Amino acid sequence: MSWTGKIIGGAIGLIGGPAGALIGVAIGHQFDKNTNRQRLQSATNRSLAQQSFFEATFLLMGHLAKADGLVSKQEIELAKSVMDRMKLSPQLRQSAMELFRQGKDADFVFEPILNTLYQNCAGDSDMMRLFLEFQLQTALSDGRIDPVEEAILQRICECLSIPKYQYFALKMAVEAYSRMGNEKNHYSPPRSNKPDQLSMSDAYAVLGVSRRATDKEIEKAYRRRISQNHPDKLAAKGLPDEMIKMATEKTRKIREAYEMICKSRN
Repeated sequence: MSWTGKIIGGAIGLIGGPAGALIGVAIGHQFDKNTNRQRLQSATNRSLAQQSFFEATFLLMGHLAKADGLVSKQEIELAKSVMDRMKLSPQLRQSAMELFRQGKDADFVFEPILNTLYQNCAGDSDMMRLFLEFQLQTALSDGRIDPVEEAILQRICECLSIPKYQYFALKMAVEAYSRMGNEKNHYSPPRSNKPDQLSMSDAYAVLGVSRRATDKEIEKAYRRRISQNHPDKLAAKGLPDEMIKMATEKTRKIREAYEMICKSRN
């Protein structure tokens, strides 16, 4: 039980004497009730957002993997890599695998799933972009996006109110992430044991700017990308706890790209 409102209300009410104190306590009690209700509603909303994000992620990953008619080894490995990095419990891992299988069904319709995701996440643009990035990873896991996958990705953007220019910018960024190293990460399956390597063009793509951008524009883009992908911020919005580590890794890649650009310019 929260006593903050009662204490504050009583203290304020003391100015008006005993009767005023009682009135103040009553007002404070109502304040506490409203505060508790808001906290409960906030927790409920976050739980719904987490559930929707988790379910939609693996359903759409399965759907995209099957879109070209054949689920490739790379697509399966990517899904497993995501589950590994999320450190899912056996029960959650089984749920993710089942969702992935459901998404592969020929009669699977994804629009209602995305509508629910959009509603439960209150249409938050950062969450919607992050979801799209997961799907871009799946489509790019075999090295290319075929026309059928492209059509699905475009439809995802329509359902989640993501502008086309943002889609193409994210597409370039995910392609760059996949080239930022050969480690086994959530953007691409392992290719060799060579250390991370980042080209200058990839660094600019990660920040979503061109080489012609000014230093001020680059710094602004960097701060925007960090803000959009900050783990604590995304967790508060409903990103499943299991995906927080992946968001943390992503912010590290963004910092690497920014530092590389700054070093080259100085």
